[in-house]
Amino acid sequence: MNKIAWLEQQIEKASALVPQGSLVAEPSTPFAGLAAESMRAHLAELQHDLYLAKAERAKELVTLRLIGPRLNAGAIPLVLLSRLSDRFSRAMEAISYKLQHGIDEKRSSGELQSILDLRLADVVAGSTQLVITGNVTPDLVGDSLLESSLKATFQLLHSDAAGLAASALSVGPKASQQVGKLLTELEAEKCSVELAWTDPSDVEHRWTASPYRVAELRYRLAQLAEVPPEVLMVFAEVELLSASGRITLRTSEGDKIAAKYPRELYPAVQELHLGQKSEFKVLLNRMHNPNTEQDVQSYTLLSVGRALPRVE
Repeated sequence: MNKIAWLEQQIEKASALVPQGSLVAEPSTPFAGLAAESMRAHLAELQHDLYLAKAERAKELVTLRLIGPRLNAGAIPLVLLSRLSDRFSRAMEAISYKLQHGIDEKRSSGELQSILDLRLADVVAGSTQLVITGNVTPDLVGDSLLESSLKATFQLLHSDAAGLAASALSVGPKASQQVGKLLTELEAEKCSVELAWTDPSDVEHRWTASPYRVAELRYRLAQLAEVPPEVLMVFAEVELLSASGRITLRTSEGDKIAAKYPRELYPAVQELHLGQKSEFKVLLNRMHNPNTEQDVQSYTLLSVGRALPRVE
């Protein structure tokens, strides 16, 4: 018997022992009254555990565990809880927008908020642990926007100095800034942090950081310098197509462009074939990392034009 089935069985048993209805006779003894209240509390706890178990089974559960001077026995100041929730939500939304549309988010999107459906489900006692649920239901092509966004988040958090600029470009400068603001809140609280999530393939993702590591990553993200992006119109031949969101183009001048394409272009890209010649709109992003003296660039496909005859 799995955990969900066991919890449902326990809830059925506990429900049979709890008086139903709002008008309940006075308990015959003080002990009976305490016993009834205890059973009601036990039933509520079982129902809450069932909710979390179903969320975890659907791979919707993310935990953010915090250890800091003001975070004792599962208690967290409401102002801090509000700020952390807002920063986490804004970071996920910005990453999701970049993955969906290929460009940085200009303003908060109510549509994305509805798709992600991020919610604070619990604050677990002990060292403060925030339990966050979200919608990872796949779309028609089998992808989950929240799942992809969480994977990109963990990649960014785990990046070393050499790979940080590339990871930041992958999620977009605005999303990197939002992650930096979340780290700023954690740094101000002198928090140790553990972010954990199990994806739909049962792969566990975990990022653990001391207060020093939180401050170090926040500093390195703040040092990254974005070069103004360029929009390029190119006539090119499709040289490589990948279901993982990548396309390689060969321009009429012989230059090779290896680009990512956003989720919204999946239908258009599926219509392409190897060797096809067409006009493509591509975004060139570049970033400089002063700590490693690296200049990193990436291409993102923004649109596919109609097939055109090649001009020699």
